[in-house]
Amino acid sequence: MLDPMLPIGGEGVANLQDYVRWRGDLTLAERPLNLVDNLVLTALSNIDLEGVVPGPEDDSSVSVAEAAALLDQRDSGAHDPRRLVLVPPSLLADMATSRRFRDARLSRYVDVTDPQEGVQFAALTIALDDGTSYVAYRGTDMTIVGWKEDFVMSFETMPAQLLAAEYLQQMLSSTTGDVLVGGHSKGGNLAVYAAAQAGERDRGRIAVVYNNDGPGLGPEAAEAACLSRIADKIVRIGPQFCIVGMLFSDEPPEWIVASSGRGLMQHDIMTWQVEGVGLCTEPSLAPVAVEINQAVADYLDDASLDERREVTEAVFGSLSAGGAVLVQDLSSGSGGGVELVLLSLLRSRGQLRKPVRHGLQTITRAVTSVDYAALFRQAPTVRLVTLGLIGLFLLSAPELGSQVLGVVAVAGVFVLAVWWLGKFGLTLARRYELRRPQTLILGAGLVVALVGLVLLASLFLTANLFAGACFIVGVWVSIRAGLAALNATPRMVPRGVALFVNAGVALLFGVVALTTGEAVASLFMEQVGLYLLVVAFVGLFLALWDGVTEALTKQ
Repeated sequence: MLDPMLPIGGEGVANLQDYVRWRGDLTLAERPLNLVDNLVLTALSNIDLEGVVPGPEDDSSVSVAEAAALLDQRDSGAHDPRRLVLVPPSLLADMATSRRFRDARLSRYVDVTDPQEGVQFAALTIALDDGTSYVAYRGTDMTIVGWKEDFVMSFETMPAQLLAAEYLQQMLSSTTGDVLVGGHSKGGNLAVYAAAQAGERDRGRIAVVYNNDGPGLGPEAAEAACLSRIADKIVRIGPQFCIVGMLFSDEPPEWIVASSGRGLMQHDIMTWQVEGVGLCTEPSLAPVAVEINQAVADYLDDASLDERREVTEAVFGSLSAGGAVLVQDLSSGSGGGVELVLLSLLRSRGQLRKPVRHGLQTITRAVTSVDYAALFRQAPTVRLVTLGLIGLFLLSAPELGSQVLGVVAVAGVFVLAVWWLGKFGLTLARRYELRRPQTLILGAGLVVALVGLVLLASLFLTANLFAGACFIVGVWVSIRAGLAALNATPRMVPRGVALFVNAGVALLFGVVALTTGEAVASLFMEQVGLYLLVVAFVGLFLALWDGVTEALTKQ
């Protein structure tokens, strides 16, 4: 019936939506439910299905295919589309065209958000074609009350946990067959709590409890829920940068899944990577995540239940004081505002001091462990320092700078021409056995010298041509580096954009230099100097940032 240990396949890396499209030709009866199917069903609970799937008071159900059609027709009405942003509704549409999921029956949809009672709870029952049922609990949405519940679980049983236990009990009492329970984020916590609260007879019907990057139960809640009764049925899955899933847990998840996200964004279930019919896994948690988890554990160990309650009420009371309902309201200025959050943190500074100190110590160790001598010996760093010095010189003495630039250009052309002519003359002498190749080389050298004198007589023109050529080369280099950054990782996208901006600025300077002839203005040279200083500063900052980041990940 169930194979949670299904091995990883070799069909290529993808995400959950890609998996649904690829795996849609085989039903669950033909291939047992696996870890990835669990994630797909969990993700389904994060779609707004109000008015599409019947509620608990209705004994009817709809298939996935019917639900997709109804969702496509439904007017969103009063529902705020910003509240549920993690899972795209198109996932349901893809499931509707899949033999594996389209005939699954959806029922008992519940979606409750009550800021006054401090509860955000949503759940869904999915009857599968292999005779089992999957109870999916929604995780934290973008409501402030939903995020508050994640903090409340550190000092008391949440209202959502009680609703989850009641929901599962009613479902078990009115159905037959094996039941799977799961959820993502807070939904994983609700799944564990609800299964642990089930009666002895009903617990025998619960085959697996999937905690997909959800917090564990706090000591008080775990004791009240008798967690030990279902410990052998819990399957924990989390990303490499696992923070949420490590709360109240001493051990990392059994399954550490690779993610296309960066840092905390790996919590997004739609960034998790799939390979064939299994998960792309990592050998261990990210070192930075381990440090953060230790800081959080230190705080939870030192803070009493009353202190945790005070911190939670101070922070989330401030967030909602200005009328904010969604997390997005804070950044838009329509809610509580960041200033009130900072005041809340200051009020609770005694409880936060230790984890903050722990984090600062980690960063300090990373900064001091960078090999700065080796960093500044590298060729790219040397080039950046040279650019900065040139920029400083042009900024402080623009007229002299243009003359020096012209002399450098003439000298460079002269040396290059002499070297090329000498090489060419020696080649001719060997080929035709000339006895006096010096005469040929000397004559060519005189021609080069005359050209050099002409160029020296017009230093400004030479300086402009040389500067323009350098800028055009810089445009090409920046575009190539920008394309490489954009095609690397999401973290490199800002750097790629910055390189394209740099290419645009360099192109502008190059065009001006090539079209102004001998009319070199001091202001232009000052602007060039400032540009070179900015390029050097930004480049050195990014080099130092990469060095510190690399040192931090090695700790």
